[in-house]
Amino acid sequence: MTTHFEFCLKSFLLGLCLILNTFTQAQSSGGITDKYNVIWTTQSKNSSESMPLGGHSIGCNVWVEKGDLLMYAAQSGAFDENNEMLKMGRFRIHFSPNPFDSTGTFKQELKLQQGYIEITGKNTQAGAVMVRLWVETNRPVIHIDSKSDQPLNTTVSYETWREKNVLLKAEKLAITAGRRASIFDFDCYLVDIVKYADKFEQVNNRLYFYHNNDTISNAFDFVVKQQELTEIKDKLYDPLKKLISGGMLTGDNLRFKGTSDGKYYQTPFHAWTFETIKPAVTGSVTIYTNVEQASFKQWKQSIDKNTTVKTTTAQLFDNNIKWWNDFWNRSYIDINPSKNESDKAWTYGRNYNLFRYQLGGNTYGAMPTRFNGGTLTFDPGYVTDKYSFDPDFRRWGNSFTGQNQRLIYWPMLKTGDFEAMLPEFEFYRRALPNATQRTKVYWGHDGCSFTEQMQETGFPIASHYGFIENGYTLTVRPKDYEKGEQVNNFVGTMYQSQLEFAYMVIQYYNYSRRSIADYLPFVNECIRFYDKHYQYENQKKTGKKLNESGKLVFYPTTAQENNRNSTNAADVVSGVLGILKGALALPANVLPKEYRTYFEQVLKRCPDLPTEKIKIDGKDMTVLKESVFDESWRTGPIPSLYSVFPFDLIHVGMPEFQYALDTWKYKIPKTNKDQYQSWRPSAFMTARLGLTTEATALVSRKLGNSQRRYPTFWGPGHDWAPDHNWGGSGMIALQEMLMQCYGNTIHLFPSWPKDWDVDFKLVAPGNTVIEGQRLNGKLTLKVTPESRRKDIIIH
Repeated sequence: MTTHFEFCLKSFLLGLCLILNTFTQAQSSGGITDKYNVIWTTQSKNSSESMPLGGHSIGCNVWVEKGDLLMYAAQSGAFDENNEMLKMGRFRIHFSPNPFDSTGTFKQELKLQQGYIEITGKNTQAGAVMVRLWVETNRPVIHIDSKSDQPLNTTVSYETWREKNVLLKAEKLAITAGRRASIFDFDCYLVDIVKYADKFEQVNNRLYFYHNNDTISNAFDFVVKQQELTEIKDKLYDPLKKLISGGMLTGDNLRFKGTSDGKYYQTPFHAWTFETIKPAVTGSVTIYTNVEQASFKQWKQSIDKNTTVKTTTAQLFDNNIKWWNDFWNRSYIDINPSKNESDKAWTYGRNYNLFRYQLGGNTYGAMPTRFNGGTLTFDPGYVTDKYSFDPDFRRWGNSFTGQNQRLIYWPMLKTGDFEAMLPEFEFYRRALPNATQRTKVYWGHDGCSFTEQMQETGFPIASHYGFIENGYTLTVRPKDYEKGEQVNNFVGTMYQSQLEFAYMVIQYYNYSRRSIADYLPFVNECIRFYDKHYQYENQKKTGKKLNESGKLVFYPTTAQENNRNSTNAADVVSGVLGILKGALALPANVLPKEYRTYFEQVLKRCPDLPTEKIKIDGKDMTVLKESVFDESWRTGPIPSLYSVFPFDLIHVGMPEFQYALDTWKYKIPKTNKDQYQSWRPSAFMTARLGLTTEATALVSRKLGNSQRRYPTFWGPGHDWAPDHNWGGSGMIALQEMLMQCYGNTIHLFPSWPKDWDVDFKLVAPGNTVIEGQRLNGKLTLKVTPESRRKDIIIH
């Protein structure tokens, strides 16, 4: 703990640095001060104008509408039997007399550095009130605290749209066009399914609300039977069985008032309402939440245990403030720090940090942050008038789509948010037995076969595997279709995302120096799959495991949804090479000897990146191909440049870097180059390529204000709102413009525009911290440890 003397000494030295015009601001609480707070002085029209609040594993949408304070809340990992992610419900607070009526003043503010929301209102009749909403960062608990000038009556309501079972009838609609788009396992499945009701228990001033999957047949059971894995079911990981999600609402000075029915926007609801026993100047509402595979008794005991914590609310709040201060002291990017919202580049820096706050809200989640809204979705009719469904709805539903999910987690390396990466790694660790078992059943060899569109079980989602009976359009599966493969042509033989997350594990070690022992089996099984499976496929096709050069032939593969039958797709070859070279560079005490020996063997038989010679204006040049035999370039992920990002095989300073530049210039269609929405990679690809003008233009669209009230609620784009892979790809791009790291070398400002001042703090490999300012062309820099300064190249 810092003593008062140490604090004073640090303050003195900090002031001295300012006087001497040396490095200062990057040592402070970062570029994150109250200048980045989001402030509204008028109430919101609806839930789409909500403000995010997060902590631990919880995301909340907070807004004030027609004088009532409203909040959606959701917790990571809350899936029902059909594998739909559920919100806890909607919470409503009303004061009487009402300081939020239309006659007075109003202010809602996200206090970014402290991680909470403060709402104030004042009028003649009610006086002034201040409401503070915050989520504990070390426990899944939501607090709503209020303080007023004069005693107020308060009603607190819990509103649910899941009081009763709902029959979701079969729909003959295109994929993602109907209600089943949120229950993606059963999209275009022509059989009615039931969305089961929640359960409720009101005791005195407490309301327990929860969804209990119990032993009802669930989406895991369905895919096990569909995908012909019943014989090994007892060996498989089932994350849905007996899963209970929900919470308990309680508050001081509250008594139960009754129930009622109503409608918010397009969805009817049933409400339980509590009221104050007597008017008061202070109020406290607490929502204790839990997601757990347990009996109801065990789940309830976990909730009740949290209510008995002896730490005072004030101390809990102070702990939260410290957690968020540490979060912001760890990393930030502040563009044009002396300016304000009237400067567009300043807003890109602010939005980078606002979006990082959204990601920080799931640091300790049971499941990874979802690319299609995380825990912060709102009524779907406000996303697009195409949908009129309940607030649980999100397009692409329960699918953990690897090429989207990756974009949320790559930025966390350079921000040093290492704990927040673990939910994604744990996702693969838990599901690894399922992915290896399915490989053995279908093809009789080792390795994990995580597909592109999958459940949290690690199995392909049912709609993409295909239905032999009752399928529709893209989900129809012929009876003689190869077992194990998805019928959807876009992702049929696409297993590449597991390579990217395996490489991310290696980079996690390189940046953090934390143990990856729990995740190396996943890395190993990824390599085993690509080695064993493609020897199996080539022997089936040619009678030989390897080609005439003694190399693996990766056929058939799907090059990022471009061509189902690609040979040596660039993203596959890049991934395998990237993992092998990255793993073999790990210290001997990190990579087990048996893995090292095997990886050395596989590296010798791994094919080279596919390239071709072209002639432009009479000049011969080499470019990177998408795969050996095909060039379709149909979609936007740009697999030919995966050797540049994420796998770091080609970078500035290498002779092959010109191949990548020429590929971008001559081979990538302009329609792909100019795309910025959602997961589109052009912004960070151009940043990696040192194309400052292009990267700046694309980042301005990636990180510019959203079309909604809250600046970083982008989307829906290709996915949903708020679009988290939109924000994640924007973060990657801004980081890569500012700092790129290869081996021990750190490149600063490789594609940073000269007219953008910046104050930043980022993490480089070796747990190296780079703090710097570039103001009016003058650079000041602090490197920790100082020994790493010699490894920096400034562009």
